[in-house]
Amino acid sequence: MKKIIPIAFIVIYVAALSLALWFTVGGGAPDDVTSSEASSEAISEVTSSEASSEVSSVPLNGYEETEGYLAENAERYLSYAAKYKKLTKSEVVRYVNCGFDKPFYTDIKDSPNKDNYLVLVNKYYNLGEDFVPKDLKSLPKAYKSTSYDVQLAGDAYDAFIEMSDAATAEGYAIKGQSGYRDYAKQQRLYEKYLKNEGGNQAAVDLYSARPGHSEHQTGLAIDVTDGVKSMGNFGKTESYKWAKENCWKYGFIIHYTKENKFITGYDTEEWHLRYVGKDAAKEIFQSGVTIDEYLMGKIEATQAQS
Repeated sequence: MKKIIPIAFIVIYVAALSLALWFTVGGGAPDDVTSSEASSEAISEVTSSEASSEVSSVPLNGYEETEGYLAENAERYLSYAAKYKKLTKSEVVRYVNCGFDKPFYTDIKDSPNKDNYLVLVNKYYNLGEDFVPKDLKSLPKAYKSTSYDVQLAGDAYDAFIEMSDAATAEGYAIKGQSGYRDYAKQQRLYEKYLKNEGGNQAAVDLYSARPGHSEHQTGLAIDVTDGVKSMGNFGKTESYKWAKENCWKYGFIIHYTKENKFITGYDTEEWHLRYVGKDAAKEIFQSGVTIDEYLMGKIEATQAQS
């Protein structure tokens, strides 16, 4: 009897071991998932996870609901918004779509609309060395504050005469100090300033345009004084206050202000007036947009129609 018990235990042990081995090798329960199916599910989970990660990485943040939103500019919207925190989503979308988030003097294009007063020229658009406006006229002595020749092109000339007469009639004075400049003169001025600044191009770029990028080359821009104070002090005069409130009525806009420096790249120039025509000037003045935004909008509308 004593010898039978150990043998029984051995039999039970062997049976249990065989059963365990059967489950391990592949017997298993009928509901178990096969190795191939398990791999397929694992791959599916990884793929799903990666797709989810890609979707979540797209920085929408409400911009997709903003008018003018472009999916390809999503990252640029966020970068620009982080740099200029006070801008609304609408402003961010508008400015980025115009390309104002790009560094100045990069991605330079040929200025469109060179044949009319809606020509766009700034740090992204270049007129070229050979551009000369048509119908340049010299201001009479009574309408300028310098002995040098001051020229304006076409309708800009007539509009300036009209504006100057209106200011005079109300007891103010708007006199031309500097008008049309060709490419060569702008180049000489820029090089002179660069020398004065010890080669510091960033400093010069704040107050002088590089050759081909000056609105003065269009014949549609004019720097003014009140005939008494210097051009740089025009912003301190009563005549400036009048011009600020009324120049748009004659087709002119004060282009470079403290508020739009981040778009134009220039320090404030209360004396710099740009002619865009009465209709455009009214829209720009009433909407509060910059000349650059307005003209870029015109370009985009034209491209969309073509």
